[in-house]
Amino acid sequence: MKFSKIARQQVVPYWEGSFSHPFLTELQAGTLDPAIFRYYLIQDAYYLKHFSRLYALIAQQAQESDLKAYAAQSAAGLAEGELAVRRDFFDTLMKGESIMSVDDISTLERIHSAAKAEFMEKGYRSSSLRSIVKAAGVTTGAFYGYYAGKQELFAALVDEEYRYIIGAYRDALTEFEQLPIEQKPEHMGKAGHACMVKMLEYSFDHHDALFLILRRSEGTKYSGMIDELVELEVEGTHNYYEVLRQLGNTVPHIDEHLEHILVTGMMNAVFEMIVHNMPQANAGRYLDELAEFYTAGWLKIMGQ
Repeated sequence: MKFSKIARQQVVPYWEGSFSHPFLTELQAGTLDPAIFRYYLIQDAYYLKHFSRLYALIAQQAQESDLKAYAAQSAAGLAEGELAVRRDFFDTLMKGESIMSVDDISTLERIHSAAKAEFMEKGYRSSSLRSIVKAAGVTTGAFYGYYAGKQELFAALVDEEYRYIIGAYRDALTEFEQLPIEQKPEHMGKAGHACMVKMLEYSFDHHDALFLILRRSEGTKYSGMIDELVELEVEGTHNYYEVLRQLGNTVPHIDEHLEHILVTGMMNAVFEMIVHNMPQANAGRYLDELAEFYTAGWLKIMGQ
């Protein structure tokens, strides 16, 4: 038996016991002493504050660019998310005993905020590192303690989202390839549509990062995200042609340039909703109609 399974079995009593802990049961019942809850929130904020600083320290000292970018983004995520939420309600909760003052906002958070504004307005290529540092209120030396330059800084803002989109699409194609061959025609459209829905929902939830990738990343590797998706889709399409042939279907010759144009058009059409900040409430309907449009077109081209 693997160590992880042994360890999991041994902690089951403690895990199950946590659900009946007085803190949780009293909180659920509405009988928890407010002073206890207040103390919990203070400790939670203290933990997150120093956890964010730990990530920032890792980002500052790490040598590997991927680790540096990941740690920097994690630190900023805590500062801009979890800690920012707590700053909003601590003045009321603490009655003036604020845990997080304005001066306590991390240097990394200010750098990311200034960089995001600069990149959103001017794009990566035209943005000035000097302007970012000035807007963040930090010295150039302090900046280089976190990043080697503008490229690493841009990566810290978008790399996680970029990897998610590419990874989600690649995973969907892999899952489809693993289906029994006779089931693939039935699942072809469903699998692709489900992946598009997942990617689009994620894109709306991370709108600014996706906008930076789609419209402000010229001069970085991230500007090629659509092209990478197109290459994955074209490869998957070719694999599906072979499936149809193995099942006894005739597959007509499709000009490779036309194929590339069609797939590129489809990918760009999906992300137009992000580029032009269209209402998310309409996204599902738009995606359904795009699927019908492209499915009908492909069936026509393939003589089905």
